Amino acid sequence: MSAGERAIALRPATIEDAEMVFFWRNDPFIVARGSSQKAVIWEEHVHWFRETVTGSDRKMWIVLVNGEPAGQVRFDRLNQEACAVSAYLLRQFTGHGWGVGAIRRGCEMLF
Repeated sequence: MSAGERAIALRPATIEDAEMVFFWRNDPFIVARGSSQKAVIWEEHVHWFRETVTGSDRKMWIVLVNGEPAGQVRFDRLNQEACAVSAYLLRQFTGHGWGVGAIRRGCEMLF
């Protein structure tokens, strides 16, 4: 494990994270790099987020870099053998390899 990966921790997302993740999700830096490249409205986000933290087909963790919330990593079940991975870090946390470390840690936790 590299020093960068040791800086990474994951904690399960909770409903209390909804507002923080909403602002992250609509950050222009994140929107420009996302698959839809569109911001979301609060009502849409709250519905999606509630399903995310209470459902069984999606697992989301908040990425912590040296204890500071820095982004998210998420696994959406496609079937019994596969899932789609989604991850992002806020701009100030990019370029250090922490995203790769977060995905690896999420895979370890999930599987």
